[in-house]
Amino acid sequence: MKLILRNLLHIFRRYRLATILNILGLSVAFAAFIIIMTQVLYEWSYNDVHEDGDRIYRIEYHDEEWHPNLSRPLIELIGKSSPVIESFTFTDPWPSTPWFEIEKPEGNEYITPLFNRVTPSFFEIFNFEFIEGSPADLAVHRAAVVIPKSLADKYFDGSAMNKTIQKKGENAPFVIVGVYKDLPKNNTFQNAIYTAIPEEENATDLGNWNYVAYIRLHHKAENPEKVMREMLEQTDHELLEWDKEYWDEAIENSTFRLSCFEEIYFAPKIHSDWGQKGSKEMTGLLFLIACLIVIIAAINYTNFYTALSPLRAKNIVTQKVLGEEESKIRRSIMVEGVIIALFAFAFSLFIILVVQKTPIPDLLKSSLLLKEHLPLLFISGGIALLTGFFACMYPAFQMSSFPVALVLKGNFGLSPKGRRLRSVLLSIQFTVSIILLIMAIFTREQTSYMLNDNRGFDEERLFCYYINTNDEKRKAISQLLLDNPNIENVGFADAFIASDYYMEWGSEFKGENINHTTFLALPGFIETLGVELTEGRDFRESDRGTERGAYIFNETAKKAFNMELGDRVRGGEIVGFVKDFHFTSYRRPITPMCFAIFGTEEGGDNAYSALYFKMKNLEKREETYKYAQDVLAQFSPSPFIFIHSLKENAKWQYQDEKNTSALIFIFSFLSILISLVGVFGLIIFETGYRQKEIAVRKVFGANLRDILLIFNKTYIKLLLICSLIAVPVGYLLANRWLQNFAVHIPLKIWIGLFSVLIILCLTILTVTMQCWRTANENPAKTIKS
Repeated sequence: MKLILRNLLHIFRRYRLATILNILGLSVAFAAFIIIMTQVLYEWSYNDVHEDGDRIYRIEYHDEEWHPNLSRPLIELIGKSSPVIESFTFTDPWPSTPWFEIEKPEGNEYITPLFNRVTPSFFEIFNFEFIEGSPADLAVHRAAVVIPKSLADKYFDGSAMNKTIQKKGENAPFVIVGVYKDLPKNNTFQNAIYTAIPEEENATDLGNWNYVAYIRLHHKAENPEKVMREMLEQTDHELLEWDKEYWDEAIENSTFRLSCFEEIYFAPKIHSDWGQKGSKEMTGLLFLIACLIVIIAAINYTNFYTALSPLRAKNIVTQKVLGEEESKIRRSIMVEGVIIALFAFAFSLFIILVVQKTPIPDLLKSSLLLKEHLPLLFISGGIALLTGFFACMYPAFQMSSFPVALVLKGNFGLSPKGRRLRSVLLSIQFTVSIILLIMAIFTREQTSYMLNDNRGFDEERLFCYYINTNDEKRKAISQLLLDNPNIENVGFADAFIASDYYMEWGSEFKGENINHTTFLALPGFIETLGVELTEGRDFRESDRGTERGAYIFNETAKKAFNMELGDRVRGGEIVGFVKDFHFTSYRRPITPMCFAIFGTEEGGDNAYSALYFKMKNLEKREETYKYAQDVLAQFSPSPFIFIHSLKENAKWQYQDEKNTSALIFIFSFLSILISLVGVFGLIIFETGYRQKEIAVRKVFGANLRDILLIFNKTYIKLLLICSLIAVPVGYLLANRWLQNFAVHIPLKIWIGLFSVLIILCLTILTVTMQCWRTANENPAKTIKS
């Protein structure tokens, strides 16, 4: 052990900078691996809290697009159709965040937790651990709720059981009948307040497709399509008032399907699927980056120990001459390597503690607290040990196998075999660095495109707020807002634009069934939104006086359904067409949609709850924002008024892509830096062997430029060869990732060229900086040494 420590100290003193850089590179690689893997494991373990996830399925229906919304009578008939179904439940697909008021002696508190409605069997199918009470009581008490433990501990002294929580704007309070243990964040069903869906709600309404159904089978279905078909065949279609021909066609064409709950998170996003979604491609890319960073660092470490060969050759040969066994020499070298690797791992934990105080944790869905990832730390420590062992294996065998005569001649390091190995290792680093940089730039470009592209409406100056209103209130609010000279327009609709969750209507048009997204809107809304009318007119107040209202479709619907002005849909007249705009995120293509205004038969005076107003001058945003808050406070039951910027809402939609893109960019940059540390180590190796050659060249008239060109030429040639492999692979990976978006940037040629140029410039800079000192040494001194 004394010999090992002495060798380590000797290495550090002689090659201090190279040693520090390699240890730091290894430490950064291990830290990056742990940070990335916390995110990857978070994604891979999504919904793992539900132990029977492989037996739980969501029922989905296909009507132009797949969606999870079904009617209650249909769910109950399917749920009772087959003995293979152990249990079934359905939920409200639209969790809300209403204001709740909690009575406190020092003053009432207001909170906005997630609020959802489910059937009591929901808690039988999914794993909720109840600390107090029982979800069965939800079926007994109409105004009953169950709450998570975190909420109970924060807002209630002692037990929360049988205490009340008041929903703002409602008279009857909810009674707490159960407290459940908080679920982990990586779970479809969040820590919400849950209440029961009333038994009579839409019990016989076949047209209200507003519930999401889950079933748990007695065993995992190897063929979900076959199971679904058998269930449908046993469902009494006559009770659903569906004719047999339509029902048989639905069964034959697999109109219904079962989606395994375990796979829902990574499954392609479908219409009206409000739950969080992950990307297999993105998670796989992060995992690949984590592995490649460690591999690059291990290659650097191997190069580092190889670079020490000139320094240690004579010492090792002396040990062999004095009778030291080769196996013992190898073991000592490998133990040295393992010690350094474990030290680097320990230092990586300190780096993570520092990173916790930076903005990087905000980019992660997972926590960076080390105590929450002990299994990952043990695995990472094992990887560090193996990295030290295998990275030093070749240098240990190489150095312990030096022929005495070759060492005395001083040219053992320039053998063809050694050159080939170093070239292969460096080629891997160059190839990986170029691929990662291409991916980093593409993800950044796509994210920037989604955030900054013109979506086809005036989102920059638009602000919105949800408020329950009627005609009288809307008129008063509009008048007060328009009294502000910086507010240009006010409009009302039923939802915020630029979301993925809207009403999907099936309508009869010219004898055929068509499907389209529908926004309910009042006169003036289209002008407020800033969407261009290409034909016809805007809504008028007189449209509300007709029996079935009026419709304005987009150009996509006009072309798809061969529509014309004056045609009727659901009894209402088509009065106009608007230019296509991106009313959903860029993950989805532009599909048929319409603005609709209800007539006298539909009523719906309270349906227009999304208020929009447009500012003239954004420089006066703060004072206008405050004015609008004061106006809305007069009409809203909410104790706090949070007005949303439509631009900020759109940015929030792409927060996951933005964060992941930033992670890829940061860690790709780190991998490139680690690769350059490897180049630095190889230059140390080369200059260590070729000092006398450089000196002789200078004696015979070679200048500094010629010497630098000789060294750079080798690395430039190698990098350009690697780019022929790396660029096509990078573009293939980028193209695959871009397919996650219906609207995306093209495969830009400049990105590949720019990536190669960046790596090339950094490599030349690294080689030149290291060679400069050697090339400037006195040749007489070098030749004598």
